[in-house]
Amino acid sequence: MRTGESFQKQIAHNDGLGQELREKSEFQVLGNYLFDNEQLLSVIVCLVDGQLNLVACSTSRLFLVSQMSALGSKVRRIGLEDIADLKLVTDEQIGKLIVSFYSVNTELLIEGISSVKAQKFGQQLVTAIQNWTLNLKNNI
Repeated sequence: MRTGESFQKQIAHNDGLGQELREKSEFQVLGNYLFDNEQLLSVIVCLVDGQLNLVACSTSRLFLVSQMSALGSKVRRIGLEDIADLKLVTDEQIGKLIVSFYSVNTELLIEGISSVKAQKFGQQLVTAIQNWTLNLKNNI
């Protein structure tokens, strides 16, 4: 299982957000869910549908890790192929991302972050989706 330190190096290599989060228990939980060839690109702590979550973008999935409780963390994994649309909404200081999906007629609201972090995380998620799609086309 990979460690918080190895995740921190992956994020730094990809110029991602979240290097400072490696000590968080929710960050450590990601090691149980990442595939061997999957790289962690960026991590933010934010509100997802009004609940505090750690949101991580990897080379193939989006992870939502709920705040650690006595029962542990709930981890939701979403394949990049299921993301239909991503909208960035910002004012001068506050940002939010709205993610819609192909498989369900619902949106995911990621908020409670600065506009700079919302923009950077959104860009990294779009780049991950584009790279995932390109890799898929090259392997057909």
